[in-house]
This record gives sequence, structure tokens and C-alpha cells, in this order.
Amino acid sequence: MSENLALVLDFSAAVSNLDIESKLSVYYRAPWHQQRNIFLPATRPPCVEELHRHARQSLQALRREHRSRSDRREQRAAVPLSIAAPPLPAYPPAHSQRRREVKDRHFLTVVVKLRMTIEYQNKEPSPEQE
Repeated sequence: MSENLALVLDFSAAVSNLDIESKLSVYYRAPWHQQRNIFLPATRPPCVEELHRHARQSLQALRREHRSRSDRREQRAAVPLSIAAPPLPAYPPAHSQRRREVKDRHFLTVVVKLRMTIEYQNKEPSPEQE
């Protein structure tokens, strides 16, 4: 008899919870099988509720930052341009003016040499040179 009892106990240990649930006559769903509507605050698990809280805080911080940026932009727009902008430098800048002068001198030198060459070639030989 003790052997039969041992076999029965051994057999009952081998049966899983899923087998027992499948044999129940009443429709039953285990808690881990039930779906939750996480969009309703009352049915949210704590981890999802914490995610929503962090998201709300981040959104509020972004809105505050956006408002402060727009306020600063409005304040900058209210400042007169003469105060906000530094005076413009003399035009053209000194270094570009010097560069232009060097280029102009070089160009004039080339033009003068070219004219002299053309005049020399077009010049008719004088009777003394022949």
C-alpha cells in the first residue's frame, strides 16, 4: 500500500498547473494570461505608470525650455538694432584693400608691357636703321 501511495504522490507531482487549468470546467484565465488596458490609469502596472510619469516630466521640461527660448527671442527682438549690433567695420577691410592694390599694380604692369611690345612691333623701321 505504501508503494501505491508513493506512486500516487509521484504521479501528482508530475502533473503541471497547466494540465489542471485545462481540466477545469469553468472558464478560467490565469492572471498572467489576462490582458490589461494600459491606457487606463487604474489598470496600468507600476512600471508603465512610472514610464508615464517620466514622460510627463520630460514633456513639461521641454515646454518650459521652449517658452524660455521664445521669451529670450522676444526680448532680443525688442532691443534696438543700434544697441544690439556692433558697428560695422570700414569697407572694404584693410587687408583686402591691400590685396586689390597689389593686383591692380600687377595688372597695370602687364598692360604697359603689352602695349610697349605691340607699339614696338607696329613701329615702322626708320630709314636710318635700314
